[in-house]
Amino acid sequence: MYNKKVIDISTKMIPEWLNKDIEQISRKEEVSAKPGFIISRLYNQYSPGYRHLFTAMTGNTEWALIARERLNYIDENLDLIVKHLKKRKD
Repeated sequence: MYNKKVIDISTKMIPEWLNKDIEQISRKEEVSAKPGFIISRLYNQYSPGYRHLFTAMTGNTEWALIARERLNYIDENLDLIVKHLKKRKD
């Protein structure tokens, strides 16, 4: 019982950037996306790639810092994100 209350409260407190990203990914996909697919898209969005290179070339390191923080949040809260996605689906 206690765990369910904690999960319910925690899923309501998911950051706004994560809700927006999940919504964008869900809208882009015509089929209902499963939690694993959405999480892999989130990883692809924030993992090092061309965006990091271009921001490093311009001297703006803000994107790299934000992406690193968001990847850390996703890594540390995988179970919570999966519960949130299942709750959204219902």
